[in-house]
Amino acid sequence: MSLRSDVLGDNVSLGCERLFGWLQRTGTSQYALAKLVGVQDGLISKWLRGHQRPSLPFAIKLHVICGIALDAWAKPPTKLFRTRFAKAVKRAA
Repeated sequence: MSLRSDVLGDNVSLGCERLFGWLQRTGTSQYALAKLVGVQDGLISKWLRGHQRPSLPFAIKLHVICGIALDAWAKPPTKLFRTRFAKAVKRAA
């Protein structure tokens, strides 16, 4: 299955994958995480989809809250992530 170009951005990373997994495992909504991090929920979506990377202060907050390593935002995601993400997007549509 291929991904639509508007689903995953140019900055998709292992950090996106870890964030996606954490949200699924914990059942936390993007809105709830945004409140914890101190940002608008739209920004969480941009980070999740790789349209933007968190700045260092927010990457540190995500590390503390979600356990996402700081360098994960600079590493490529696994191929499996792209498949899982595409399936989740398809189910949500």
